Amino acid sequence: MKSHFITAAAFFVASSSFASDILSESQIAHLNTITVTATRSAQTTDEALASVTVISRQQIEQMQASDLTDILRYVSGVEITRSGGPGQITSIFTRGTEGDHTLVLVDGMKINPGTLGSANISYLHPDNIERIEVVKGPRSTLYGSEAIGGVIQIFTRQTGPAFTAHATAGSNNTKEAGFQTFHKTQQGSRLGFSLNNSSTDGFPALQGSDIKTGHDNLSLNATAAHTLGETEIKLNLIHNEGNTEYLAEDYSNYPTIAIIKQDQDFTQQAINLDIDTQVSDRWLSRIKLGLFNDELDQNQSPDFAHTRRTQLEWQNDYFVGDHALTAGISLQREAIESLSFGTGFDETLDTHALFLQDNIQIGKHSLVLAARVTDHETFGQHNTWETSYGYQATPDLNLYASIATAFRAPSASDLYGYGGNTNLQPETSKNYEVGAKYQINTTNHVSAAAFYNQIDNLINFVETAPFSGIYQGQNVDKVLIQGVELGHSLSLDNLNWSTSVVIQSPHNEVTDTSLLRRAHRTLSSSVSYRVGQYRLRTEFIAQSSKKDTPSDVAGYGIINLTVSKQLNQTFTIEGKLLNLTDKEYEQVSGYNTQGRAGFVTLKAVL
Repeated sequence: MKSHFITAAAFFVASSSFASDILSESQIAHLNTITVTATRSAQTTDEALASVTVISRQQIEQMQASDLTDILRYVSGVEITRSGGPGQITSIFTRGTEGDHTLVLVDGMKINPGTLGSANISYLHPDNIERIEVVKGPRSTLYGSEAIGGVIQIFTRQTGPAFTAHATAGSNNTKEAGFQTFHKTQQGSRLGFSLNNSSTDGFPALQGSDIKTGHDNLSLNATAAHTLGETEIKLNLIHNEGNTEYLAEDYSNYPTIAIIKQDQDFTQQAINLDIDTQVSDRWLSRIKLGLFNDELDQNQSPDFAHTRRTQLEWQNDYFVGDHALTAGISLQREAIESLSFGTGFDETLDTHALFLQDNIQIGKHSLVLAARVTDHETFGQHNTWETSYGYQATPDLNLYASIATAFRAPSASDLYGYGGNTNLQPETSKNYEVGAKYQINTTNHVSAAAFYNQIDNLINFVETAPFSGIYQGQNVDKVLIQGVELGHSLSLDNLNWSTSVVIQSPHNEVTDTSLLRRAHRTLSSSVSYRVGQYRLRTEFIAQSSKKDTPSDVAGYGIINLTVSKQLNQTFTIEGKLLNLTDKEYEQVSGYNTQGRAGFVTLKAVL
């Protein structure tokens, strides 16, 4: 039990707002990073019996990212594709799984919409993010539907300097401005507020077209927290709204098909109320009430997609002997409205779940046993489970193996939308994984993981009868994904270097073909160097060719550069150069990607 308490204490130290003031950069890098997503409780990344990546606030600032896609595309095992520039359709493929097989959480609140199932991460602004945790592999036992490929959890900023502001200008007529302010009262309350407004003309999304697709986004984050004895109460609001232009086909002069620009308004809002109580030395109670709203309204047609979700969770962590028990209940109601291709629906779906986990640590041995019972309104009860074993071979070498199941419930669009089928069953998976994490010395860390994921009942649209022209969603496909991840990181006083390699084979067993838009080989590397008041960073990512329609996508490699200089105690100037060599490449067949582009930012900290 002592080790569990030490880990929990380390979490508060490592995540405190003043950690960077009392520790050097190299010391921060050497801390064994804390994660809470892998088991829904605090543990170090080396203790986690899974492949976990944690991206800190410091790393986010060094990347000078304009949105989450700029950050996540460098995470080992996570592949991001976008059909054009900012705001366009974006897919997250975690370990080769489908775009709707990654669960995305913001402060524990699910933001995958109930219509499409795949989370839109383009709206969240990096300035509002404290850290990101990415757990690869199935996590449905703890988090429910969608967590077949993994879980991405985003933690918003709760503390920071009293006031910061920034202004950015750059290519594609990009303009951005924002500020953050945080305050602590003598009574122990914390208040925070941030606002960011950005706009860009974008670039032509379609190859052969000169029509640019712009994107405007207003992002707001507000937080308030207060401690009463052994209870902390926290209220958090995230609000994103804006407009995205996109290209569509115009058949009004058929057989001539024209490409025209259209646009849609979006709103994404999440409100979280958290009540955490240290009931006793052994018992921690956590209550979360969340409200999520996701709206997409097209302006040149009546089509729309709206999700309103209410989520209530009660989690209890209890420590006894060598056991850390986690038990909880999850209640969720989704109200989904949509109109697409002339088919509309207005439905409400209820989901109830119970989950239990026992994290056992005996000497050098670790064992995680977990189970979840989910009751879904349309397909009934579904059970998932996980068994993981870890062994500390030496003080610096940790080995683990795991078997886990996962599922994705059919979305409301799958059930009731165009081509919908109310008889659909959940997509299911069974994943096997082995891994190793080795601390070579105080500056070098390497990791390796091998995985084997069998996915059944994959939903696909098939013709109901030969030559009928009528398509319907059915549980017909089976997928096998095998792969290996390798990672290395080096942390010195003035230098940080990380490299990862992913080799995988995402294969459709029914059609005997590779899954679309997923590379079989990916290499990513970043080097950050500090000299005096300057900070330099270079990023490199290379991917092999991919299957796609109407044609395959060729492999590519691109380089990005960032530089920053602290002018004085108040001001810092930053510069970013994307696609240094102006490489022409595709992520999606027929769609352009960003050519060489530059951006300059001025920051002030008071």
